[in-house]
Amino acid sequence: ADLTCGIGGDLGACADAGLRTIGVERDPVTALLAASNVPGASVVQGDALRPPLDLAGVAAIIDPSRRGRLARTFDPMAFAPPWDLAVSQVASARAGVLKAPPGIDRRYLPPGAEVEYVQLGRSMREASVWVGAETSPGLRRAVLLSGNATLDSASPEAPAGTAPAGPFVFDPESCVTLAGLVRQLASRLGARLLDERVGYLTGPVAVFDPLCATFATLDVIPFSISRLKERLRNLRWAPAEIRRRAFPIEPDELRRLIGRIEGDAVTLLCTTLNGQKTVIVGRRLVQR
Repeated sequence: ADLTCGIGGDLGACADAGLRTIGVERDPVTALLAASNVPGASVVQGDALRPPLDLAGVAAIIDPSRRGRLARTFDPMAFAPPWDLAVSQVASARAGVLKAPPGIDRRYLPPGAEVEYVQLGRSMREASVWVGAETSPGLRRAVLLSGNATLDSASPEAPAGTAPAGPFVFDPESCVTLAGLVRQLASRLGARLLDERVGYLTGPVAVFDPLCATFATLDVIPFSISRLKERLRNLRWAPAEIRRRAFPIEPDELRRLIGRIEGDAVTLLCTTLNGQKTVIVGRRLVQR
């Protein structure tokens, strides 16, 4: 049962998967559109918090609206329905899932929930919060749809501790960092953290995984604008891409400060290592 079915996007996906489906939609016009879009489902007008069906034997979906009267809201209690009520409603079903913004504060997650952080391309799409039957309580999972890749918190973790930048540096995808799975990815890559507070990893071997970008380390530069500009100009390295983690300057502003440089394309990985602002110059590697 999709209790906030809208025009039927998730409802249609469930129907296409062969599930017996019912959609609940508060707005009568939108409910008619959903019925037209998903002819294989039953669609009724109703409220997600007072649905016209017994949830005890069904799996429920709630995707709270995040749009306020004037703008998009990031306060879960201002969602429609409010997050706490949505959680209670889904918990009354046999099983269910709530769709949340990917950056939702973990204190809002219900105890024992299984959470998937879903990414498509470079864009984070949502956090899917699963409760009830068939879930693994407390499990966190990173999902990269475009790479058909997953990683979860049951995977082995890399040993504690950090390492200086080695021959290769890895930048995890956002779904990995939001799910808190950097150590699990490090274990999979045979890599170490550069800093306990930063997501960049390093290792002795070039490993390719859909859940991270791989770079060959060309240089490690203690940051100052003058030092960075001089190094890039002397070696004819042109920053084609600027990435940052725990670094105070926005990429566009740093590009403006550096100015135009002609040369071989490189990536700047800007970060803070052991309290020192640092720029790692890397060359992006792609698996052939």
